[in-house]
Formats: sequence, structure tokens, C-alpha cells
Amino acid sequence: MEKKAREKMFDKLNNNESHDLYEGCPIGDRQCLINEIFKSIHSDAVDELKKKLFDVEIMKIMQDAELMRCVNEFFNNNLNISETSRNAFLHRNTLIYRIEKIHKATGFNVKNFNDAVSFKILEMLYHTLGKDKNEQ
Repeated sequence: MEKKAREKMFDKLNNNESHDLYEGCPIGDRQCLINEIFKSIHSDAVDELKKKLFDVEIMKIMQDAELMRCVNEFFNNNLNISETSRNAFLHRNTLIYRIEKIHKATGFNVKNFNDAVSFKILEMLYHTLGKDKNEQ
């Protein structure tokens, strides 16, 4: 992020202005705002972040579409295994197995709120920062 853009963002935060930090994001659209913040990371830092955050095991999890679909459904159901299995038409044990697979591979126990938030941020960074250099 350029210095002027960074200063503008912090000025708006410090002045408690009610309009958007980023003109392309409607007020209240947190997902858009978070994505814009991630995109504003200086390009020199992106490669370093990728190296530190996305090891081989995390990359395997992020690239597994079915696993990510399950975990996002779990997040959408407020970390409730019963609701998720019912809504996703998955057997409860299958969902638990997939959640445990994520825990074993990444160290994030997504049944725990703090780990779920961390994992979700990691997923957002993965999609926002790009995955091209990490994919084989």
C-alpha cells in the first residue's frame, strides 16, 4: 500500500468517519473491506507472507475443494457439527473426519472459535494474495 493511501485509511479510522475506507466497498460489507485490506499489502511483503504462511500441508488443504466446501459450510453453521451435517447432507462422522484432517494437517482445530477465525483469515489471505506461486 502506498504511503498516501495508508495515511488516508488511518485518518478515516482515527476521525471515525462514517464513509468507506475503500470507495469500491459498500458500507457494512466486511468481506469486501477485508479483501481490500489484504490486497493493499505491499507486493514485496506478499512473497514473504506466502512463504511463512503456506507450507505444503496447508496448501494441500486449501486446494482440496471438497474439504474447503465442508469447512466453509461448518463456518456458515456457526461451528455446529449437527447443523452442518444436516444442511450439507453429510454423515456426521464424515464431517468430523474432515475437520480432524484439517487439524492434523494444519494445527488449526476449527471446532475452536479462535482457531476457526485464524483458519478463515488464512483462507482469505490464500485467495486474496494469490496462489499461483505456491501451486505446483
